[in-house]
Amino acid sequence: MLRCVQEQRAAAACALRVLAAALAPPLADERSEATGAARRVVSAGGLKVLFPALAGRGAARGAVVSDGGPRGASRSAKLKRKRRRADEQRDLDEHVVSCVAWLCVYGDDGGAPDAAKSRLLRKFLERDAEKCRSLLDRYLSYRTDVTAADAEGRAEDAAAPDPGLARLARALSAGLDPARARPLGLSKLRQNVAEIVQERPRRARNLSTVGYRAGLSGLRLAAAGLAFCCVHSPAARAHVSSGLKAAGAPAAELANALAAFADDVGDETEAAKTRSATLRGWAGAIAALEGGGGAGGTAAS
Repeated sequence: MLRCVQEQRAAAACALRVLAAALAPPLADERSEATGAARRVVSAGGLKVLFPALAGRGAARGAVVSDGGPRGASRSAKLKRKRRRADEQRDLDEHVVSCVAWLCVYGDDGGAPDAAKSRLLRKFLERDAEKCRSLLDRYLSYRTDVTAADAEGRAEDAAAPDPGLARLARALSAGLDPARARPLGLSKLRQNVAEIVQERPRRARNLSTVGYRAGLSGLRLAAAGLAFCCVHSPAARAHVSSGLKAAGAPAAELANALAAFADDVGDETEAAKTRSATLRGWAGAIAALEGGGGAGGTAAS
């Protein structure tokens, strides 16, 4: 997969997708131990392939394809770089962020060799912290999109009254109105309430789906990579802190994104508990950038 990404051919995007899936933690701890994908990627020199993509170079720019030139033309003349559609490029960027984020979680693991953490930090800080700045730009871009989608969803929700609550009001009115010949029975009223209780989580899930489509998953992954940099490098911490302040993005939002990420990871297995604890520890360190956590913004939830 790393070779496919490095060659930057048409299969590079598919290879990045496979790498992102391989590096993301599986449901079963045994499978994680059996594959050791993060360990293999680091030992195989995968950082020098993935981090240029994070900065928008290499495979992240598009696939190298033949332009169908004359057979006698030179190799360099026959090759060109094919642009991707905006949605394809966005998906590719999120795969790259996912790879880097889960490598950071691996690098902070007590079972990972110290060289893994130091190599990750060197990649983030090289060229005047170019990769750290690129990841911060991705986070801020995701934050803008998620915040806009959340505001739009809330506006639509406010404009359209909750049909469940309206039905409950009608049910209560019918049940308590003595002028009605056959007032609504208690069992029917309970049925209405039960249906409304079932509808409320469904509406919440719909809003959450809008957030994920806008880039909520990418936002949380980017937050994890930034937190790794801040926790282990004072230089990176200064870059991230100044960048957040310049963009008007509270560090508490980033901390809350990490806490929500930890909730998603869960604690069903020992490995998941360890990863959740790592993310929550990073959240506390990020909150300290502002002197403590606080009310979370919409982009972090």
